Amino acid sequence: LVYLIGVALFIANHSPLTYADWHALFACQVMKVMTSMVMFSVLWHAWIGLWTVLTDYVKAKRVRLLLTTLVLISLFYNLVWGLALVWSV
Repeated sequence: LVYLIGVALFIANHSPLTYADWHALFACQVMKVMTSMVMFSVLWHAWIGLWTVLTDYVKAKRVRLLLTTLVLISLFYNLVWGLALVWSV
């Protein structure tokens, strides 16, 4: 929530938001760390939710294992991709 409020305030204070403003925001180390933490938290939340749904509703063990593996690979790929984007600035 604090992260969202901070980004919303930044956007509100830089009314015509330019690429230079956006780049300056994400060039700050604190913003990179906070973005990484938020990204990890959202993906962890997604993992817990999807794991719960899969264990509750998919009864066939092999199908559940396949779906769980696909979800893990997808979430891990998204984390690596997001971190590469954030830390490449």
